Amino acid sequence: MVKDMIDKTTKKNLADKSSWVRFIFMMISLICLEIARVLFFICVIFQFLCNLVTRASNKHILELSDSLRRYIDEILKFLSYQIEKKPYPFSPFPSKKTKGKKNSK
Repeated sequence: MVKDMIDKTTKKNLADKSSWVRFIFMMISLICLEIARVLFFICVIFQFLCNLVTRASNKHILELSDSLRRYIDEILKFLSYQIEKKPYPFSPFPSKKTKGKKNSK
């Protein structure tokens, strides 16, 4: 009897469309995460070279890398079920204005 209830619950959970839709968004987010990770790496290298040559950080690269860091953080929170809000491209790209806001479930 208990096994039948578990089987019914499992079947119901497996048939839940919202879980599969989230899975699709998670896969797209993983692809975006890899792209953002590569772009962040490029920013790190470019910032190092700028600093090496000019002994100063490039303001635009600092802003871009900070936005990428926030975006990567947002994706990781979504993937680990800490937030329900879908990351960019399904919501606005994180900016300095959203820095103080907390994402809610």
